[in-house]
Amino acid sequence: MLRAVKMKAVTYTRLSTNKQTYGIAAQTMELLRFCETNKIEIVNQFSEIDSGANDDRAELKRAIEYSKKHNVKLIVSKLCRLTRDIGHLQNIIKSGVDLVVAQFGLNCPSFLLNVVSCANSYERELISLRTKEALKECKRQGVKLGNPKIEEARVKAAKANKARGLATANRYGDIITMLRSSGLTWGQVADKMNGMGLRTPTNRLWIGNSVRILAKRLTKQ
Repeated sequence: MLRAVKMKAVTYTRLSTNKQTYGIAAQTMELLRFCETNKIEIVNQFSEIDSGANDDRAELKRAIEYSKKHNVKLIVSKLCRLTRDIGHLQNIIKSGVDLVVAQFGLNCPSFLLNVVSCANSYERELISLRTKEALKECKRQGVKLGNPKIEEARVKAAKANKARGLATANRYGDIITMLRSSGLTWGQVADKMNGMGLRTPTNRLWIGNSVRILAKRLTKQ
């Protein structure tokens, strides 16, 4: 009787120099649990402290090279631990490495990783843009930033952001359509989006009704 060959992998963890909230130890424990659940043997571990915006990371390169040389999977806990740039992600996938992102499960297709990466990248750019435009709007209306009327400035900035809410709906349109087309309920779509690390514009977890409202807004464009 042939004995099943155990799946093998290397893990990669990263901590940003300017972000200490999601430590190496937490990532390592998450990866250990994931590999234990999926009966994966960890044959090597790579870790470094560097910005996710830096595409030229020494340990990440070593992890990718080792994975390809020994024909084992490369596993990270979350997509943001690997990269924050869609172009870099595509280059990693194109390199031929067998990539697994634990937060999306063992068999997540690469196109979905690309979709999520695009959404995350767009969200960061949109937040920056909305903030700048909101401050411009406050200035145009005569609100002096930094003065005692800070609460008034915040209210005006919030209104300016709300006026651009349609862009938020567009950000998740493709993901919602894809998940709904697979037969999932609104609640299940919300669970999937939360599992992908996606959050509402106010950084809250999605619920079925909020996803339904968002999708309804898209149909009215």
